[in-house]
This record gives sequence, structure tokens and C-alpha cells, in this order.
Amino acid sequence: MSSKKPLLLLYFILYFISVVAQDSTKTPKHVLENHVKKSNQAYDAYNYVEVQKHGSALIDKGKKYGNDYYTFLGYDLLGGMYSEIDDSIQGKIYSEKALQIARKTKADSLIAWGTLNLVILYSDNTKTYQKAIRYFEESVALNSKNNELRQVYLTYINLAWTYLDNKELGKAFSVLNKAKAMPEKIEVGVLNEQYIEMMFGRYYLQKEQYSAAKKRLVAVSNKADRDSITDLALETYYYLTRVYNETNDYKSAFEALTAYNEYRKRAFTEEKIEATEKAKAKFDLKQTKKNLNAALREKQYSQELVSKSKALTTILIAATIILLLALLGFYLFFNTRNKYIPIIALTAVELDEMRHEILNSGISDIIHKPYAFREFLNSILRNLPATAIHVSESS
Repeated sequence: MSSKKPLLLLYFILYFISVVAQDSTKTPKHVLENHVKKSNQAYDAYNYVEVQKHGSALIDKGKKYGNDYYTFLGYDLLGGMYSEIDDSIQGKIYSEKALQIARKTKADSLIAWGTLNLVILYSDNTKTYQKAIRYFEESVALNSKNNELRQVYLTYINLAWTYLDNKELGKAFSVLNKAKAMPEKIEVGVLNEQYIEMMFGRYYLQKEQYSAAKKRLVAVSNKADRDSITDLALETYYYLTRVYNETNDYKSAFEALTAYNEYRKRAFTEEKIEATEKAKAKFDLKQTKKNLNAALREKQYSQELVSKSKALTTILIAATIILLLALLGFYLFFNTRNKYIPIIALTAVELDEMRHEILNSGISDIIHKPYAFREFLNSILRNLPATAIHVSESS
């Protein structure tokens, strides 16, 4: 029997170590990465309720574990989500918070990343696009410093587009030339190169250099047709139609417009599906917020009821105690007020006048000094209540 005890103890120790080893695999980083993975999956599926859930979890747990990177991801994710559903106010709040945390880390790559959502939010508005430009320039500077040339190239595309939208043609042309020179250093992708060419076409159109604009736009439209790139084709045929219209080539303008409308139908179908998914996700998100608010109100009401109930219970207990004490006081008062308590006076005065005065003051009996013990005892017995005498006699 005793030989089995060491084996049992050893088995327990090994089992404990295995359990600890299993638990240790679920580190904070593992938990946080799981939220990142699920939030990205939800984002791709327009499941914004889950995006909000996992984004909020990243913020809370990032703060709990003191990990600014994951806290940043949570805020950045929610900022992007609200931008997607056109809630620019919430989008700006979360994206500004993300950038604030990124600056706190002093990590250039994170700061550059943090500017992206804000660029999207500010660049679409003519009143705020200058703020977007500042974020663009900051992103370019940081990515250049860290030799993140692909990120610089992509930023140039968006920066040039913003300049063109706001008719800052000189600045747009400068940025486009910088971007065009970069593919010699990095692999940028054919699609991105085509967008650069399309924007050169836009630039020449706005400068009324129609031949240069037509040359660029026709080349890009052929590429978009060949590879069925809907978004690129839409933009290109729109500006190509304008080129033909402004040069009085109405036949070519009609053909370009027909191609534009064909792509518009295709894009409309794709956008309708996407818009439907986004609208449903937005509704689900709003409904979830309503349910959450209703639950919070119900919880608050429940807490108020519990608080009031506790207060009433305390008052009731206090009142009961006071009542019991009052009843006890009344009982003691009425139980003792009519009891006869004899008082015997010892005095050396034998005058009858003094005797009457003493007895009238409430004294039960008088013993004159000097007195015999028998006389004293008889006076006590004489003045005891009958019940006391009865008890004494019965004992």
C-alpha cells in the first residue's frame, strides 16, 4: 500500500505540469491574435456586429495586457468600420484615438498606418482635404525613412488623386512623376501602374492638353477592357468621354459613353450587392446597439429596484426594532408601576406628629432605635406582599 503513494504523487505532479503547459500556450498574444483574425474575417463578410465585438475586445485586452499595438489595432479597426458605414463622426473619433496611441509608441510604421483611415475620412471633403494632405505627407515621410517604398507608392496614388479632385494640378503632376519613377526600384503591380496612367490622362484633360490626355486614356481603356477591370474602366471611359466631347468628336464620345454605361451596369450590380450587405450589417449594428442600450436601461432599472428594496428593508427592520423596544418599554412600565415596594424607616424620633409625617411621605413602617432584632424581623414580615410570604411559607 505504501509503495503506491510515491507513484500516485508522481502521477499527480506530471498531470499538473501537463495542465499548466496546456494553459501556458494560451498566452495573451495568442488571445489577441485570435481577435485580430476573427475581426478580419468578420470585416470581409460585412459582419460589423462581430467586427465591433472583436475590435472592442482588442481595445480592452490590449489595455489590460499593456500592449499598445493591439489597442491601436482595435481603435483602427473600429475607425475603418465606421468609415465604411458612413458614420464619419465615430470613424474620426476611433481613428484619431488610434493615431494618438501610435504616436505614443513612437513606431514610425504604426504612425504611418494610423494616418490611413484619417486620410480617407478627410480627403473626400473639400473643406477638410488639406488636413488629409498633411496626413499623406506625414505617411510618405515616415515610410520613406523606413524604406517602405511600396507604401510610399500607394500613398502617392491617393495623394495625386486628391490633388486632382481639388484642382491642384501642379502638385498632382509632381506627385504623379514621383510615383512613375518608382517602379524601377520596386514591384508595384500592373493595376497600380494603370491608375497612374489614368491620372496622367485626367491631368492633361484638366490642362486641356487633349492629345496627351486621349493617348493615355485610350491605352488604359484598352488594358481595362482586356483584363475586365471594372473600376479602372469606369474612371477611364468617364474622362475619355469628356475628352471627345470637348474636342467635338461626338461619335467617339458616344462610343466611350456606351462603354462607360456597360461598365456602370456591371458596377451597379456589384455595388448593389455590396451596398445591400453593408446596409444589412449597418442595420444589425444599430439593432445590436439598441439591444445593448435596452439591456443597460433594464440593468439600471433593476439596480434601482434592488437599491430601493434594500433601503425599504433597512427602514422596515429599523421600524420593527423600534416597535419591539417600545413594546418592551411599555411592558416593563405597566408590569412594575403597580407593584408594592415596602420601605421601612429607622429613626430615633418617637413623637407621634413626626411618625404621621413620615408615614404620609410614603414610608411603609417605622422602627425606633434602639430596636430588638425580633422587632426588626417582624416589621419586615409584616410589610412583605402576601405572595412573597406565601412563597416563603411554602418553601
